[in-house]
Amino acid sequence: MSDVGRARCTRAARVIAGAVLLSGALVACGSRPQVTVAGGLPPAPPPPPPPARTTSFQGAVASVDPETRTMVVNVHIVWTPVIKGGAHERRVLVDAQTRWEPARPELSDRLVGDEVQVDAVDEVEGVWPAVKVQLLDID
Repeated sequence: MSDVGRARCTRAARVIAGAVLLSGALVACGSRPQVTVAGGLPPAPPPPPPPARTTSFQGAVASVDPETRTMVVNVHIVWTPVIKGGAHERRVLVDAQTRWEPARPELSDRLVGDEVQVDAVDEVEGVWPAVKVQLLDID
């Protein structure tokens, strides 16, 4: 083999060896020790419960019983889950969580005759727990 061929082979070997050494040095410089956090992340909060099924109906307040926090509504239309008409009565439970629109009045005889729209969860033992009561201004 000639000296020229040997020089080329040696130069190529040096370039490859240099590239391997350089890549090894870069890998060594780039690696970092893994850091662990004591305790880790807090557990994720549980998902919220599904919303309670509600129904919406409209009618006039027939009577109010402040002691039991109930009122009787003469329903003339049920809006949800299916729109249907037909007169009937529903006893509605009004508690501290019930939202009122436009404002929360005292549960008293002053409400008798007022037109209301009630959003309530499904009936429990003949009483409809109200989520929202809206006073309607119908003349």
